[in-house]
Amino acid sequence: MYNCKEALLRRCIESVVNQTIDDGYELILVDDGSTNNSGKICDEYVVHKNVRVIHKSNGGVASARNAGIKSSKGTYIAFIDNDDYIRSDAAYLMMKSLKNRACDIVYYDTNKVYSDGRIVRTHSLPYGEKKDLNSDELKYLFLDQLCHGYKSRVTDHGFHSVWFKAFRKSFLESNNIRFDESIIIGDDDLFNIDCCIQQRNGIMYDPIDLYERYINAKSESHRYHQSIKENDKKLIAHIQKSVLKIDTSSLNVGKEEIERALCKRYVICALGVIKYDMAHNNNPKPLKVRTCELRKLSQAKPYAGALINCDLNWFNKKERPQIIMLRKHMYLSYLVSYKIFSKLAHK
Repeated sequence: MYNCKEALLRRCIESVVNQTIDDGYELILVDDGSTNNSGKICDEYVVHKNVRVIHKSNGGVASARNAGIKSSKGTYIAFIDNDDYIRSDAAYLMMKSLKNRACDIVYYDTNKVYSDGRIVRTHSLPYGEKKDLNSDELKYLFLDQLCHGYKSRVTDHGFHSVWFKAFRKSFLESNNIRFDESIIIGDDDLFNIDCCIQQRNGIMYDPIDLYERYINAKSESHRYHQSIKENDKKLIAHIQKSVLKIDTSSLNVGKEEIERALCKRYVICALGVIKYDMAHNNNPKPLKVRTCELRKLSQAKPYAGALINCDLNWFNKKERPQIIMLRKHMYLSYLVSYKIFSKLAHK
């Protein structure tokens, strides 16, 4: 955690220390260089035998998670964000779920808990019962991770996060799987992709809702990220490197399917640059400069090829007009591009 809201942090920690069982698990609290009382609050809970605290200099969420992995002693590892919490019998149900199993990863369901009181059950995978994924299901799981929804088979964002999945520690260690600390946005996505590619003992899905994901219903819009373009270059490079590790014996996936999934991922990255940077209200650059940047983006590799070759049916109704707009920017004059983009930037 880093500079958390006190009430939410206490709720998170107490949801773990007040589990219905008091043995067999550990809680590692990683204080990532907080400058408020977050670190002191963590230290209050070391009176519990299951709690350990790590204080470190600020390095970001990927760095904090890596520190937690290194310090952990358990057979399996699960991650919790500091403003979320878990149900009181989560540890018991996880241990029951994992008993006599040898799988590398387990997916659980979550509840979205909104600040206005609404609770929405979300399924991490589209199956209604506990099961070990077969070869076809593993293939589509990988493709979904690769492109944020292969042909829209999976739509819930929690599927791409790491919170409250169970990862076998020996599997992470033997394959040297860690979070990429150079990535600001998408480090958890890359972690899941690497895990999916390198798993050998299977992935299990258990549809029990253990995790309570706190959603602030009053949050107005996405944040401005001026470094998103550079972040995506690193993200894409990591994904391309990961794809080279695919073992066809464990993932029966064809080259054409991978290329299609990568194509969608590149377009999603381009849309993210527009959303979080170029068209964001907090971007201080003049619109003329942003228009030039947008034209360069639409004409650059790998975005240009992906924009030309992608199928609009892979995307939702909100994304399709933006993709069409980006395609136009590849060929239009600067003046026309400016007029089109000015409408988008002021929405």
